[in-house]
Amino acid sequence: MEDPEKIEDKNLLNLLKALQKDKTLIKMNLPGRDFERITLITRVRHRRQNPVFLIDYPQGFREAVVDIKNVKMHFEFTREDKVNYYFNAYGWAIYRDEIGVRFPEYIERIQRRKDFRLPVPPDTKLYSQLDSTLLEMKVLNVSLGGTLALLVGRRESDKESPIFNTGEYLSGIKMVFPLEEGDLSVRIEKAMVVRLGEDPSNKKNCCALQFVSMEAKEEKALTEFIYKYQRRLLQEKQKVKKEGVPFN
Repeated sequence: MEDPEKIEDKNLLNLLKALQKDKTLIKMNLPGRDFERITLITRVRHRRQNPVFLIDYPQGFREAVVDIKNVKMHFEFTREDKVNYYFNAYGWAIYRDEIGVRFPEYIERIQRRKDFRLPVPPDTKLYSQLDSTLLEMKVLNVSLGGTLALLVGRRESDKESPIFNTGEYLSGIKMVFPLEEGDLSVRIEKAMVVRLGEDPSNKKNCCALQFVSMEAKEEKALTEFIYKYQRRLLQEKQKVKKEGVPFN
């Protein structure tokens, strides 16, 4: 693996501004604490003495850091180049529904993709045409880079083999997310089967797909869904926590 490229000074400032402008999803976690969320950069304040960037407030942050003002925060994101970027930052202050974070010394860029995977609404389905067969799979989770779904079907010629194999490509995929405000359909032009078999987290036979190509408008729709649905799940958990009702 190549050494990470460090982005510093003016290039760092320009990158943070680009993340704000493009509304890029950023994964944030607090090392050593059970806290991981996705967020967005909402503003960049380049002050000579105290440059900060502001992120959309991730629910539960205040409770996770308690009153420690110099807590370590780790951020990761992926841009159009499909390359992973990451950095650490310290110090924070809450401004209404935003968190101000001090500029990092640098941002590292390295060829390693890592997506935030989100559970999906119950009965989320994936449809794909394979030869003359319309496949329907139940989706377990999704990210901007791919999805995990329950494996279905066996080949007619070999009942022991799955209907497709690792390394095969699926095209014309449609994912349907059932939401209260109406079903959301997202189309993926092409995806590759990257893993088949039992998933350790649920002990079920699953199929992991990596998205290869998708139109910009479809990727935008998926991005917005991931961001909004995560916020909804967190809000429901907070409500349950206050009311003491079991959360499913």
